[in-house]
Amino acid sequence: LIRQIGFNLVRLTFSTETVRSDPKVQNFSVAANPDLLGLTAMQVLDRVISALDAEGIMVLLDNHMHDSDWCCEKWDCNGLWFSPRHSADDWIDMWRTVARRYAKEPAVIGIGLKNEPRKLCKGRAGGGQGAECDPGSFIAFPLDQDGCVEAHWKLGPPELQYRKAVSTAGRAVLEERPDLLISICALDFGSNFTGFDDPPDLPVGSFMYEAHEYSWFHPTEKLHEGDPYHACTLDARWGHIVRAGIAPVVVTELGFSHSWFNEGTTKLWYPHALAYLQERGPLGSDGGMDWAYWQLSGLQIGGTSRKEGAVETFG
Repeated sequence: LIRQIGFNLVRLTFSTETVRSDPKVQNFSVAANPDLLGLTAMQVLDRVISALDAEGIMVLLDNHMHDSDWCCEKWDCNGLWFSPRHSADDWIDMWRTVARRYAKEPAVIGIGLKNEPRKLCKGRAGGGQGAECDPGSFIAFPLDQDGCVEAHWKLGPPELQYRKAVSTAGRAVLEERPDLLISICALDFGSNFTGFDDPPDLPVGSFMYEAHEYSWFHPTEKLHEGDPYHACTLDARWGHIVRAGIAPVVVTELGFSHSWFNEGTTKLWYPHALAYLQERGPLGSDGGMDWAYWQLSGLQIGGTSRKEGAVETFG
């Protein structure tokens, strides 16, 4: 189906916890594929990658969360490259493990180091259903007046410098498998590359940037202003990187709910997003930008604010 509808790559998500603990997969999760019953999470991932390879589909492995939970909120304590349960060293070691595991798997062409890096704030995700997040309990720096802490590309304490983190992790991956493409997601939920003046300390040609684009990234009243607002906003956030030829940018997430046609903001946003990805964006004269759609899952698999087995209404 994936190949039939025209996609040639799958962004395959996983958690740091999955790699480090490799739990046995619940029967419900693989009920449609009885040959996967009794396998561990990483064994299932192996099978999925092999199946995609057999169909000629490339794989971008994406470290979506540290905890095996639903993403993403600023209160989930998963927005940085370390968390209360997984240190920065754990994260790098995890990536070494993944790179070694798929060192000879031709379908795996790249890795997304950290999905949607974002501000961490004191509170509970999922409308209060999630575990308590207290950034001050594992980050030795003062929180702001809202009880939050935020990473920056090169500014601030070294422990919160995103450029340093992705450079270190990227080099570790390339030591294990030099031909992998290192994908670096924008800050602020994947929406903003402002301030990324210096590239990461990685070999030229070994990395790309990834941006995300959703209707809720834009105020409804601004979308009423039309395409000039939207195009100028994306140019400022990440399109300038493409226009200047600094590095490739792939939009690895965009999407909408099944009822998008009844959602005013989404209906306003969609034609502008489509135009920017195609003729009006930075690669309009070269066939448009590459993008990935979130998501293809038909059912929810659980997690904070989610119900296992319920219909997935987004994507």
